Amino acid sequence: MSYDLNRSDTICALATPPGRSALAIVRVSGANAYTYRDKLFTAHRGVVKDYVATLGLLSTPDSGEHIDECLVTSFPEGRSYTGEALVEFSLHGNPNLVRILVRDLQSLGCRSAEPGEFTMRSVLTGKRDLLKAQAVYDLIEAESERALKVAASNLHGQPTNSIARARKAVISVLAEIEARLDYPDEELGDTLTQQLREDLGKAQEVIEELIASAAWGGRLMSGIRVVLFGPPNAGKSTLMNALLGEERAIVHSSAGTTRDMLEAKFELQGFSITLVDVAGVRFGDDVHDIEAVGVEKALAALERADLILALDPSDKPMGAKHPIYDWPNPQGRRILKIQSKADLVTEPTRQLDTLYDFKLSATDKNSLAELRSKMSAILELESNSSSALTSAHQEQELKHTQVALEQALQALDSAMPLEILSAEIRNAGYRFDRLTGDSLSEDVLNQVFTRFCLGK
Repeated sequence: MSYDLNRSDTICALATPPGRSALAIVRVSGANAYTYRDKLFTAHRGVVKDYVATLGLLSTPDSGEHIDECLVTSFPEGRSYTGEALVEFSLHGNPNLVRILVRDLQSLGCRSAEPGEFTMRSVLTGKRDLLKAQAVYDLIEAESERALKVAASNLHGQPTNSIARARKAVISVLAEIEARLDYPDEELGDTLTQQLREDLGKAQEVIEELIASAAWGGRLMSGIRVVLFGPPNAGKSTLMNALLGEERAIVHSSAGTTRDMLEAKFELQGFSITLVDVAGVRFGDDVHDIEAVGVEKALAALERADLILALDPSDKPMGAKHPIYDWPNPQGRRILKIQSKADLVTEPTRQLDTLYDFKLSATDKNSLAELRSKMSAILELESNSSSALTSAHQEQELKHTQVALEQALQALDSAMPLEILSAEIRNAGYRFDRLTGDSLSEDVLNQVFTRFCLGK
């Protein structure tokens, strides 16, 4: 995809989902937006005013044939979503009407917009930075209330403000270093060196917090993965059906009914949850090839999990021999150890109680409600901020910034030449600019906007 960074074209696109509907909105943005509007639209009364939805007739430019009665809303340059002159045609939602309007706009010289090009132009004109552009995408794609809240917070500039604080500290250090380069006879001295170290440290703290938020934000947007893990016939599929409130997984008393992973989504206290039911895990010489493949996939699913529900059946408990104890858990993922099928226990098993976080009967509504509450509490603990970065691109740029700041601190502590220190700090500043959009390039735009839909 090639972007028009000079914004030389006037662009148009359908801004509402394609298909039949009550209304459809076609957007036009660019220097000639008002000219094209006036060639296609005639107001019923008076002239078309900015910011006012005006009712009138939509006509073809050549024959003047009326094709629809619609509303037109106009926004002048500098006061629109894109920062350019922008016109929105609100017409009846017949796909043929949309096709005719877009065709007529193109005949006048308007170009069909690329996915995300309207939002990209808002970045190019300075209406929003790349962080807020990503928030626009997140706001459209959010699948849960929590994701919506994070996207709204990001759209209002919370991450931008955090990065601005870190960037200000870095610029302050760079200004001091550059001054010393102009007057090489003046040394930094211990007091100033310590101050510069503290300023860089403050910037590092902000970056570390943002990196941590990016990991959480990405999971929040895509759906938090909760894996049901345990030996065969531990009640994983029964629990999945109970949490979903429908029969999605096959349940049978025979062990090994689940051979492959089964995924389904549901919402829990505003969080979008991707529930993953995996094959029962056991080891030994009697594990046949097909079962071994299921076990391998189950173990691989743990690596992608955000929360693991480790089920151990009360009627045949494995205790400390449960397969979860054979998994090293290198990332420290949260694990909720559950004694499942608690309704089948006729005698207390106090010697096993210390191994479990919770006793569960998937057939009991109160027990399920308590499990949901425990899961929600864990997610609340993870979600300690109303704002979070959400894309891999943002996390990547932050990590590059983190490395540059670490190298700058090493240069400062090692009393390296100021030219080296200056170069490292400039590198950190460059990464800040790539993150916010102050330094735009084709690869940055590709990473942000290729996922956008048409008309946005």
